[in-house]
Amino acid sequence: MDPLLDATATYEPTETSGVFAYGTHAVVVAVEPDTGVIEILDYAVSEDCGTMINPMIVDGQVQGASPRASAPRSTRNPLRRDGPAARNDLRRLHGALRARDSHRPVAHLVTPALTTEYGVKGLGEGGAIAPPAALANAVADAFRQIGASFNETPLTPRRVSDAVERARRAKDPLNMSGRA
Repeated sequence: MDPLLDATATYEPTETSGVFAYGTHAVVVAVEPDTGVIEILDYAVSEDCGTMINPMIVDGQVQGASPRASAPRSTRNPLRRDGPAARNDLRRLHGALRARDSHRPVAHLVTPALTTEYGVKGLGEGGAIAPPAALANAVADAFRQIGASFNETPLTPRRVSDAVERARRAKDPLNMSGRA
């Protein structure tokens, strides 16, 4: 039997600028150049999601997403395409996260959106988008003197050590040991 009544409705504010959350992530790292192992020493986030209806949920979203997004530094290659390893296994990809990985300070700016109910802005991906870039920038800053660049994530130890080695060779092509 065909339905007798069908209704679909959507809502789109007339003004869509200023309804998205804004954030800044800052990270301090220590990197072992020969093995490529990254240790996050400090991490801070500043978010503006407009009016916070429940600040605990906002903190939970940012604190839960940012370590997950910055954690892909596994010693194994997470991108193998063979057999059962081809599935996207978060634990294998990111490694086991500890409680201390999730407790990162979050500073809140509150700039209410002018066109949404209560002045809220969308926060959904706020904690997950910036961490890979913040981590890559921090690692690049650690090796700025030799000009190593990190333009691909996840920052696995192999990718980090290979980029450092390429930069060392480019800086001193006659240095056979690869040390700059």
